[in-house]
Amino acid sequence: MEDCDATPVPWVHWLVFNIPPDTTTVSAGSIPAGGTEGIANGGTHGYEGPCPNTSTVPTTIISSYSPWMPHWIYLQARIKHM
Repeated sequence: MEDCDATPVPWVHWLVFNIPPDTTTVSAGSIPAGGTEGIANGGTHGYEGPCPNTSTVPTTIISSYSPWMPHWIYLQARIKHM
């Protein structure tokens, strides 16, 4: 989970890898079964909440990479918070 409005750009709020390909949901406050948390920009494991600049509308990017599919399917969602 990346924040394009934070410094340094992008600021990684949450990093999880090795998520099994049959995972269809991720419950709030949990790590997907079989997944491993990486270290976020603040030097910690786990989710680091945003500290948005109030003069802009924050943008969060959620990305997914899949090595189990041909050509590494890459999905990305840009979310504008109002």
